Amino acid sequence: MEAITKELHASNEKMQLLMEQVILGKQNRFGRSSEKMEDTSQICFQEVDGTIVFFNEAEAVYDLNEKEPDELELKSPKQPKRKGKKESDLSGLTVRRIDHYLSEEELEIEFGVNGWKQLPDAISQKYHFVPARVEVEEHHIGVYASKTDEHMVKADHPKALLHGSLVSPSLGAAIIGVRI
Repeated sequence: MEAITKELHASNEKMQLLMEQVILGKQNRFGRSSEKMEDTSQICFQEVDGTIVFFNEAEAVYDLNEKEPDELELKSPKQPKRKGKKESDLSGLTVRRIDHYLSEEELEIEFGVNGWKQLPDAISQKYHFVPARVEVEEHHIGVYASKTDEHMVKADHPKALLHGSLVSPSLGAAIIGVRI
């Protein structure tokens, strides 16, 4: 009986070491690479009610007789997106208008003679970074539609660095420290 008990304890110790190695292996493989384990007491194996508990699991060490808290912390509701924020951010900056329109020849090639009408311009705004100063470039892009069908064309204009963003190539380059 004594020999079996010693063998059982030896098996339990081996199993404990193997479980520690598996847990450490998983941490090294799947954990954040910036985490450093400086406090070795952080890993703590305990035996509670005949079962081995890893890392002081809350379920195992929780006192069932303890009173529940009266008030729970509630998350504050997410604030809705404020309308007009982009306009207010741009309101105090200098605006430099840059026009992009098609020539009469290009329009005649696309739609035929007098086969087009001009629609309201599409306006694209971007921050333009001048060292120690930011101004707004306002690109007015000509939009044209056929009088006979649903065919529409926009004038050539610079593509956005980030779709829907105010960031221009000059501002993006200034942020990352590249001179253009």
